Amino acid sequence: MRRKEDVLVPKQHYGDNILILLIDAPPKLRFERLLKRKREDRPKTYEDFLTQERREYEIFNLDDVFKLADEVIINDSGFSILYERVDKILKKYDFI
Repeated sequence: MRRKEDVLVPKQHYGDNILILLIDAPPKLRFERLLKRKREDRPKTYEDFLTQERREYEIFNLDDVFKLADEVIINDSGFSILYERVDKILKKYDFI
């Protein structure tokens, strides 16, 4: 979700029946994962990656959007750990 509306509209429609999760990872790890995807349009250096991220944060006001999340999960491990973290939060809110 890149715009406030992307969060606010579903929250208004579903009320307490929706949970907005922000799943984030440390910048260096995001860059490493991006390199593995081998996309042609990816930043070539970590510095370029950080510059691109700062630009996106400014353009989309991502700090404000991210503040709208109900919970934050740090995705700094493999899929099994991520799934455990998601399940823990979903259980906390009685979604599962």
